[in-house]
Amino acid sequence: MNAFIDLSFGDGEYTFKLPARQIFALEEKAGTGVLAIYYQVADGTAKLATLLEIVRQGLIGGEHGVVNGEAIKVNHHLANHLVSTYAEPPASTIQELTKLVTAILAACITGYEPTNEAEKKSGKPKTRKRKAAKASA
Repeated sequence: MNAFIDLSFGDGEYTFKLPARQIFALEEKAGTGVLAIYYQVADGTAKLATLLEIVRQGLIGGEHGVVNGEAIKVNHHLANHLVSTYAEPPASTIQELTKLVTAILAACITGYEPTNEAEKKSGKPKTRKRKAAKASA
């Protein structure tokens, strides 16, 4: 069982993971526990700032991505840039953002079980495609 998930996001494919340090930061910013946050996302009562913080912390905890075939290291600065560029409305709809956040939290809370042999051998989940909407000028 994996506690991370690789997803297409913005300009590449990124690993999203919420280890303890990221959960603590998320809980502090949201003012509540990670399970309460999970239920708020599920019932539609989570604040936009919380949704964006989950993506940011997931990117920081995941630590890496692949852009144009090149492996990259994700740090706080890059995570902030990715969130502001690809996750904040209007670059992403609230529905798209909620799907992304749900996948990140589910991997953290319930785990991610690889579904095919290639995933089981590599230990990495199959990438789910997610396209960010382009902002109109």
